[in-house]
Amino acid sequence: MKTRGDQSPMPESKRYQQLIGALLYLAVNTRPDISASVTILSQYNKEPGTADWNEAKRVARYLHGTKGAELRLGKRGGAPTLIGYADADYAETRLDRKSFSGYTFQYCGSTISWSCRKQSCVSQSSTEAEYIALAEATQEGIWIRRLLEDFEERPQEKTVIYEDNQSYLKLLDHKRFNHRTKHIDTKYHFVKDIKEKQLMDYQYCPTAEMIADMLTKPLGKIKLRGFAEMSGMINF
Repeated sequence: MKTRGDQSPMPESKRYQQLIGALLYLAVNTRPDISASVTILSQYNKEPGTADWNEAKRVARYLHGTKGAELRLGKRGGAPTLIGYADADYAETRLDRKSFSGYTFQYCGSTISWSCRKQSCVSQSSTEAEYIALAEATQEGIWIRRLLEDFEERPQEKTVIYEDNQSYLKLLDHKRFNHRTKHIDTKYHFVKDIKEKQLMDYQYCPTAEMIADMLTKPLGKIKLRGFAEMSGMINF
């Protein structure tokens, strides 16, 4: 996806808004592979430009070309295990330099939850962006665990969330944290507290295996398909 840059305003913004609304419905319910692109494009709903419109149509063409793709659900072997992946794309948006968070969760090998969203504050480093992404994923993981317990499902004692930033994982093991801003400090201590309570465990995952990468930014065709298949999508 091209950077927004200067472009002519779109005469009829309603057409753009209608298309983005339809794409968002698919991105939220059945197509995690388009979540990042659609979330980025949805930022421009108020004043879309012609280039934004062309990018939105490009996503629609991608969907038409992969209309046979399905998100496979159902137990895929092994114990009832809940695992998550969290990632962030630092300062992605040129408009305000806010980063994007992405996370996804799998239960019994099937993807049951995913999200791509712009962070509410500007991070001063990629590590700070990861703090926010992992805190958001942790909140979702706690909610899913409680939901499973309501259904009398018993996930493992600790849910593993994978992260590809080794610097951040090392900081979680430190007793002291030299915070720069309060909002980062509180998110760091929230994640650390959950880890100490042994509800979650945070482990390293190589970037090449980080499924949540496709939920933070648009990717090339080959890389996107690889992550989509890892998330359980079939019949591309």
